[in-house]
Amino acid sequence: MGKFHSTFSSVGNKEDFSPEAWRGYFDPACSAQWAEDLGGSIQFLDESGDRYSLIMNYRRGEGISMSYDRYNSGDFGRNFSMISQSGAISKEGFDISSNGATVPKNNYLSWDIARAVVEDFLRNPEKRPNSVAWVGAENLDWPEG
Repeated sequence: MGKFHSTFSSVGNKEDFSPEAWRGYFDPACSAQWAEDLGGSIQFLDESGDRYSLIMNYRRGEGISMSYDRYNSGDFGRNFSMISQSGAISKEGFDISSNGATVPKNNYLSWDIARAVVEDFLRNPEKRPNSVAWVGAENLDWPEG
């Protein structure tokens, strides 16, 4: 049996990783908590050493961007990073958030869609959430940094 972990300080429930325990944090009424954290992740470590992460970055007035990653230090060939799509990937470049994260412009999810992605992840972290479209991070023209 795997184990969940959260890197958020204000958002979410670090003791209960059920979809019900996290649902209430995906509401505009919680925007102050999101503004305090700016971003964070929910991670799941399975028995084989694969770490699945749902990384979220909040931008006031825009929404929440997400990436879904799998990492295994013993088998790099299995690693991947997927970026959520709210529509067509923007050709306008990238936003750099206050926490240093680089996020494709105009690629933020609404509260409802972000909540659905998190609920999918918490139910089955080893399966890419199907409540949003994803694009492989390697397919984006990331800024040099």
